[in-house]
Amino acid sequence: MNPPLLAGSGCTRILTILAAIVAAATCCSAATCSSESLKALLEFRKEFIDPSGKVFSTWNETVSDCCAWKGLTCQNEMLVVLDVEGPSGTGSDFVTSNKSYSSKPGHSLSKLKDLQTLRLKNILFSSKIPSQWSSFSDSLVELTVNNCDLQGSIPSGLASNIHLKSLDLMSNNLKGGIPSKLCNLKELKYLDLSYNELNTSTVPDCMTSGRGYTMNVSYGHQSHNSGTGSPQSAPSGGGSASSPSSYGTSGGGATILDKSKDNALLLSAVASIAIYCLV
Repeated sequence: MNPPLLAGSGCTRILTILAAIVAAATCCSAATCSSESLKALLEFRKEFIDPSGKVFSTWNETVSDCCAWKGLTCQNEMLVVLDVEGPSGTGSDFVTSNKSYSSKPGHSLSKLKDLQTLRLKNILFSSKIPSQWSSFSDSLVELTVNNCDLQGSIPSGLASNIHLKSLDLMSNNLKGGIPSKLCNLKELKYLDLSYNELNTSTVPDCMTSGRGYTMNVSYGHQSHNSGTGSPQSAPSGGGSASSPSSYGTSGGGATILDKSKDNALLLSAVASIAIYCLV
């Protein structure tokens, strides 16, 4: 019987190289947080006061991997979901904007370059929608901000986020008209602007007539009472539209690659060679 082709030192060297490759692949496929994301998130955290410590309790530099923070989801080295919800109802534990902080709350979130889903609820911005929200990365497909005391008008620049599939600004203190540029969001499937103080006497044509693709629209139930600075209570859905699906797992120009299958194949190959060498 002839000896194995990979016998001896040659087999050992190959196994050593493959083991190093497996270790590197396993390390790199783990959920990690980039320094840019960490900086942007800490800046966002600094913009708010969390009296109860329940919302941002894990958001601190002692846990350097932001993928382990509450409300964050990472996939293949990318932060893809930011889903933060403050306490609802009444009480002294509302998450409020930090008045000593100079910038508009939330402006740093546009620096999260791989973000696909942004959901914020019951967190009091008490300010206008940041102009920086007109320049999220092309990966963003869902933007949901409910009960956050957003003020002022809806910036037409939001339409620059061309891959949005869901835009939900329900139950804030937004005023003015509905920007016609939102009609440029050709991939938009869900739009909820209900429970604000918007002028709906003139609504963009795309929201009242067919456009050749499906979009659920809700802009009714507008309140004419000024905001009190605390989260409002509004029925979910806000009108005729159904609740949005979860759009934040893929799409919007961002393709999430599943490296786990590749690593499994690599491990299988290493095991096969190891068995061959031991025979």
